Amino acid sequence: MLCNDATLSESGDRFVVHGDPTEGALVTAARKCGLGESARAAWPRMDVVPFDSQHQYMATLHDAGAGRPRVAYVKGALERVLDRCASALRADGTTEPLDSAAAHAAVESMAAHGLRVLALARKEFPADAATLRHEDVASGLTFLGLQG
Repeated sequence: MLCNDATLSESGDRFVVHGDPTEGALVTAARKCGLGESARAAWPRMDVVPFDSQHQYMATLHDAGAGRPRVAYVKGALERVLDRCASALRADGTTEPLDSAAAHAAVESMAAHGLRVLALARKEFPADAATLRHEDVASGLTFLGLQG
């Protein structure tokens, strides 16, 4: 929801995507999981590294509130995101060593079902961080998972 430029609006009994269709699908999935526009208000965007075909990822930096670390979220091609990850988030919120073979196998399975798959990751920064560059997300990310 946060590393995304698309929005949804209601038109009668339908929702309409404004922006890239893939990003719209991610916003739709986030809303179905209970994350709406209020997440964007609670975690305002401080900076962005826009998607480009050379880097094959997008990254956004967010303010998490007074005294809390700022957080960058990254989404993009598995190869580009996974190479930057040092760990993976477990379901209980702790981290574990990254199992890149398992991530690759999951992507292959998802792609075999016709899904376009994106990898998701995050990284914490000091509370006063105000800008985000490619170098800032080149390593030390925590792999969050895949979205198809």
